[in-house]
Amino acid sequence: METSWLSIIPFLVVIPVAIYTKQVLPALFLGLLVGAYLIEPTIIGGIQTMFVYVVQALIDTNNIKIIVFLYAFSGLVGMIKITGGIRGFVEKAAEKIQTRKQALILTYVSTIGTFAAPTFRFVTIAPIMRALLKKVKMTTAELGFVIETTATPIIVLIPVATAFVGYMVSIIQIATENQGLVLDPYDLFIQSIPFNFFSIVTILLGIYLSFFHHSKEKSDAPTQIDEEKSGGRRGRLA
Repeated sequence: METSWLSIIPFLVVIPVAIYTKQVLPALFLGLLVGAYLIEPTIIGGIQTMFVYVVQALIDTNNIKIIVFLYAFSGLVGMIKITGGIRGFVEKAAEKIQTRKQALILTYVSTIGTFAAPTFRFVTIAPIMRALLKKVKMTTAELGFVIETTATPIIVLIPVATAFVGYMVSIIQIATENQGLVLDPYDLFIQSIPFNFFSIVTILLGIYLSFFHHSKEKSDAPTQIDEEKSGGRRGRLA
């Protein structure tokens, strides 16, 4: 198929489906299937084309390296989580927290030990900070916003020791090779960091709202989390 505007159709399918279902993999699969049918618009040809691309991607050396790296890094994060060192530090520090400002500072400082991966940060920090809601005057909305602000937006700007770095460098390497460019993928990634405007603005906005903005209106968000409801949700997800 020649280059045309039709190439954006799979993305127009993936994004709404992912938002509606809150599931990324089914949306990506559907987008891949739509793209395959755009290339080969026959019943059997579309499915065959999709499997050809999937197999080609799975046997590609660079893709295998990406998969191995991500699994290895996930294992490392899991080991750090099991040892509980970061969790122990935050729990000890939380014992001295008495005010909302101190709780917010602890949330930002804890990024130093939990920047490896967003999920690691959520699993390690969120339960501890949730427990602090019983001691400090802070809503669940504020807590969720601060934890989210100090997770992915910060992690994607750190140039070392994160799974995101390895993944992006691998993707950049594949792209440069496909275009016949002789460039160092890691250097290119470093050069791209200042242009990650979304993350930079999100971090600055989070700091401003956390420490410098004082809302005159009282929030309707709860200051405690209903354990029975949250437990029921976890049970359904499991």
